[in-house]
Amino acid sequence: MLELFSKSLGELKNVAQKGLFHLLSANGLIFIAGFASQLFVAGFLDPIEIGQIKIMQTYIGFAGILGGLGFNVALIQIASKDGVSEIERNQYFNISLFIGFISFIVLYGILFIINTLGLISNDIEIKRLFPLYAIFILPLILQSSYLSFFQAIKQIKKMAFAQSSTKILSVLAIVLATWRFGLLGYIWAVVISSFIGILIFEMQIKASIFRRVKNYFIKEQVRTMWSLSGYALAANIIGTILTTLDIYMINYFVSNRSVVGFYMFALTLVSIFQLFPTSIQQIAMPYFSNKSNNFSEWLRIYKKYNIINHFAIPIFVFIGASTIVFSIPFLFKGKYDESIPFFILISVGWGIRNMNIMKGIALMGRGKFNLNFRSSFISLLISLPIVFSMIFYYGIRGAIFSHIVIGIVSYIVTLAIFTSYIKNTKNSP
Repeated sequence: MLELFSKSLGELKNVAQKGLFHLLSANGLIFIAGFASQLFVAGFLDPIEIGQIKIMQTYIGFAGILGGLGFNVALIQIASKDGVSEIERNQYFNISLFIGFISFIVLYGILFIINTLGLISNDIEIKRLFPLYAIFILPLILQSSYLSFFQAIKQIKKMAFAQSSTKILSVLAIVLATWRFGLLGYIWAVVISSFIGILIFEMQIKASIFRRVKNYFIKEQVRTMWSLSGYALAANIIGTILTTLDIYMINYFVSNRSVVGFYMFALTLVSIFQLFPTSIQQIAMPYFSNKSNNFSEWLRIYKKYNIINHFAIPIFVFIGASTIVFSIPFLFKGKYDESIPFFILISVGWGIRNMNIMKGIALMGRGKFNLNFRSSFISLLISLPIVFSMIFYYGIRGAIFSHIVIGIVSYIVTLAIFTSYIKNTKNSP
């Protein structure tokens, strides 16, 4: 055990040289600012409004993933390889942005019609505000392409600076607007600050957008990206559905909107844990891609990051959960105390699931998007009837425990598929 811990510390030092701690500090700032804003927002709004925000965010987040069509993921895998010129990187970047913009137009039209028909939610306030909030899908899609581009060219410090600046601006706007105008002010602040954030990202790129447009792109490059993005998109869609099943079902099956609000606030609290795995993923993905043609080196890098991830996740969950459990009653004077039991159990499920995420990142770096899709799809097939039954019969209580079920199922399925791939690759000539 001591030897394993010593090894993990040594690997953490090596990773730090690649910019992990710089990115962690930036992401830490983003987390602190973002989490603080959520606390302020929760103080200004009531639990029902918090639930409405989370439900709308779930649909918008899903649309953001769908709108990228997986091209943002393919961008990392292709543009991070040795031998790809600056012009080619710009061309692949252009493709990702262009696809994202076109996808937004189509998606927004579809969502607008669905919302008008009352299929997003039967909540009148959600139906009224969703068309405005859904504009956020465009900068969400574009930002994913910018982040992928920075990761591909390994400009971690610039990416961290852009993220930090964007988040701080967004937090200030959200807090002030929510305080002054309530839920409508929150939505306006999110939309406007996100577009300003795109400008901040653009300013960090050496080649201006006007220079990049001159490079444009060719059909063969689109085909190359699509050959990778298809499975990446499918895996992301299935994975997102898997992690948001509870929200969609609660939206329709639970009529007590106050209880829904407490549950959604608990989900917001759980998001604090995403700091470390997000930082690891942003650092690791380009290196997996870069070493994808050297199996032994790729496997060595995977083992390094996997050790770090398995040590870090339980620590983050324990510290985060302990801090929040004691802080929430003090900060809100009992307003969100009902969220605490939800938060504790959801945290356990989150921890189980995320201890194994390095396998998926490693497979993406090697271009094995089909295996990630298979993992997500099998996990969804197993989890869907279980989660549906738990929420249909037991409501919120069933939803809480469904996170643990999903976590266990996802961990086992991912481990089995990854282990099989390693064994077959080692045995292949």
